[in-house]
Amino acid sequence: LMLDAGATALTKDDAPQGGVCAISGRPDLECYKMSQEVILVRPRDSTKKLDFAEFALGSMLTLLPNHSCLAAACFDKYYV
Repeated sequence: LMLDAGATALTKDDAPQGGVCAISGRPDLECYKMSQEVILVRPRDSTKKLDFAEFALGSMLTLLPNHSCLAAACFDKYYV
């Protein structure tokens, strides 16, 4: 699954628990590869397949960056 959030929206810094960000309410998913513009998501359990029907085009997920400095510098609004 490709999301419109990459290194400029998040950060490339790894967390001690692994990964570059978490997905709120979805501990079964992990962000595993990032470019400047996008991030890829997959199931944590490699024996499971991602149900793409669950993620319609335009649906939203809440990403929690590991490091807020870079993420905060890129936006003029924040929703807490």
